[in-house]
Amino acid sequence: MASKRKTNPMQRSDIPYAERLRMNKLAGIAAHRDDAHLTELKIALVSLNESEGLGYVRLSRFAQVQQKNRDKYYSDPEYMSEKLDQAVRQLGFVVEDGRLICAVDDDGRIVPTKNLEV
Repeated sequence: MASKRKTNPMQRSDIPYAERLRMNKLAGIAAHRDDAHLTELKIALVSLNESEGLGYVRLSRFAQVQQKNRDKYYSDPEYMSEKLDQAVRQLGFVVEDGRLICAVDDDGRIVPTKNLEV
């Protein structure tokens, strides 16, 4: 009976070298994307706690809802992207250059962007 071990695609000689390089590059992109999601969640949790002081239980609920929304987004990116943009606008934020912008007045107080004249 042959031993079934998972071999690294970069070591398989039956896959052409160019294809192995492409597979390795895609694996690197996937790992970076997963790391970016984790970093995004860490930043969101810390920022939310610093601004609201929510504590463990509410932050845990927030992380669960964020994961659920992320799963919905990746099930249908086009539809969910439009819904997310609409929800962000309703909250009063502006999306520019891939960032969420919140307005600050001269005194440093946050002003909902829906109250600003554009």
